[in-house]
Amino acid sequence: TGITKPLSEEMIFSKKASPRFTTSVMQSFDIDSKSNIYYSQIRTNHRVYISRGKQSSTYTDCMAVWYTGHGSNIAVEEEKNEVYIWINNYGSKNEEGKYWHSQTVARIPYTPEKLDLRPEDCTDNYYLGANWNGLNPAIDVKNDMLAIYANFTYHIYRLSEAKALPMETIQLAELTYGGGSSGDPEVTEMPIIQAHNLAKLSPIGVFKVEQTWDHWQGFDIADGKIYQFDGGGGPNDGTPGNAALTVFDLQGNIVEERTSVAAISDVQRLAALGITVSGYMEAEGVKVHDDILYLGFASRSSDDDSNRRSNILRFQPAL
Repeated sequence: TGITKPLSEEMIFSKKASPRFTTSVMQSFDIDSKSNIYYSQIRTNHRVYISRGKQSSTYTDCMAVWYTGHGSNIAVEEEKNEVYIWINNYGSKNEEGKYWHSQTVARIPYTPEKLDLRPEDCTDNYYLGANWNGLNPAIDVKNDMLAIYANFTYHIYRLSEAKALPMETIQLAELTYGGGSSGDPEVTEMPIIQAHNLAKLSPIGVFKVEQTWDHWQGFDIADGKIYQFDGGGGPNDGTPGNAALTVFDLQGNIVEERTSVAAISDVQRLAALGITVSGYMEAEGVKVHDDILYLGFASRSSDDDSNRRSNILRFQPAL
């Protein structure tokens, strides 16, 4: 994949970009056919902002969904001149006030400046079953594939078959949302929703992975492979962070062993190229488009500790 090569200027797809909030870490990203970049960010725990912008620039517009989850893996789908965001939905608030354990994946029209979408407003939901939560989606439109990661397990389906499933009435497990800074009353309930029930499909592949990595930081599906990203940002004191990529086939066989990303290990080079002077580069998202591998990193610098910037490195070929 080229990720063992040292950092070069040619690798930089976008650097020090500013999504909606410079003080919030980007959680995931994707890129559309016009090279617009979409970022997910959490704000005051209950809101996930999706902001759109160009390379190495401030955001152009954004939308926000409430109580959905962590926004750890988003995907962009373009259909009939419309843009849709795939993201987890129906999250539940934990004791720290953070939203996890999403019970569905939602496909939401990207609507600039719509900032108050609740889970029930996101009506195109995909349900994996009562035993699965913390759902994270990825899609490969070219090869008609939908992948969902949950509980250390990857589930792969035909995208067209998933979208064609009829809606069913489904009762979700108990969840809690609202309260805190949201302005809504806190509610604990078992919502009854309409959703596509993926249990009615025969999957292309299902496999579980052992947790032998650092922090899971997203995945993508492309050309019959699952690209799994992991890593941590580092101590922000001139010591480099770490990031690594593992590639599986759709049956869970390892195609490429877990390999460290060398580009973020050279702190002096990161500073010289204007990315960060402290070496802090937290792995945040992976995408593959047209045989190009894109890896996302949230940077921060010791001279400006409050700000988080978004950076994307690219490598070709993807594998």
